[in-house]
Amino acid sequence: APDATTTAMIVASFLLASWLGCVCAASPWSVRFGRRIWVMTGAAIQILGTVIAASSYSVGQLIAGRVLIGVGNGFVVATGPVYVAETTGAVQQRGPLVGILMGFACVGTACAYWIDFGFTYATGQVVWRLPVAMQIIWSLLCIVLTFPNADSPRWYFLQNRPDEGKIVLHQMYDDNMLVEKVMSEIQTELKQEVNETLRFTDFFYDRSETQAASRIRDGVILVGVAYLMGINMIFYYMTTIFQVYIGLAATTASVCSGAATTLLAIGTFVGSIYCEKGGRRKWLLWGSALQSVFMIAFVALLAVGTKAASSGAAAMLFCWIFVFSPTWAPQPVSVLCASLDAFDRYLTQLS
Repeated sequence: APDATTTAMIVASFLLASWLGCVCAASPWSVRFGRRIWVMTGAAIQILGTVIAASSYSVGQLIAGRVLIGVGNGFVVATGPVYVAETTGAVQQRGPLVGILMGFACVGTACAYWIDFGFTYATGQVVWRLPVAMQIIWSLLCIVLTFPNADSPRWYFLQNRPDEGKIVLHQMYDDNMLVEKVMSEIQTELKQEVNETLRFTDFFYDRSETQAASRIRDGVILVGVAYLMGINMIFYYMTTIFQVYIGLAATTASVCSGAATTLLAIGTFVGSIYCEKGGRRKWLLWGSALQSVFMIAFVALLAVGTKAASSGAAAMLFCWIFVFSPTWAPQPVSVLCASLDAFDRYLTQLS
């Protein structure tokens, strides 16, 4: 088994590659390919990287596979939310649907932990090769479900292909008058964006009509703050926390990790569905306050070091996840600048 430093390098290679994938997918020249192509290309690269990683016989080959998986993941997470938002008819459904994407990502994390628990009873190289290879299933599913669909109407109008954009709008709306209204709004917004010059000072005081700089600023800050709250320990070190710091047995720690990430997934779906009620600002503020209480209690109980205190620390960690999942997990990614949010997310995780 690799030592802690090598393991950290393997993990960091995926995060750095995901950051790079987000940079490519969010770059100005990427617009010519469309959201749909980026999503399918990212999924295809993930399949290639998974094959390399699952068949690896050295740390270098494993890192190479992880890098490809990360680049593909960056493509998907940077363009997927934008694609969903631009192909959703009802405005009030866009935020919840983008948040639901984060919910499915949490479902994948929960599945990974339960699969890890199942393979604790197996021996040999199948213990890690098969779980790694199972990533191919989701990438193939992504390609199969995305391929029959058209690109977003906004992208077609941006590429001066209004006829195709209008066809997609007719698929989204039954009312012809509504189609004409939405088409006019898209064309007006695109003209404003083309004619508008983004200045560095706009990120501090944005007086433009589109408020593009302020949305980018708020999105990047929110996602960065969300990941600085400690969610990385859930995605990468949950089992280690339960086993090493709380003192649970290996099997019990694995079960608790699966339960915690399952709670995270369920809460994310709940928060995504009900985020429009009460306003996202209240969800974030109340979430921050309660998470602070539970995190302070978690750290304090760990410091005590007794068996009873460790059990209490585990309970506080579950309470923290219970609050984080419907508040800070889905809400930041519901903002419009999804590509830069993903860019910021992986940069924060890497640091």
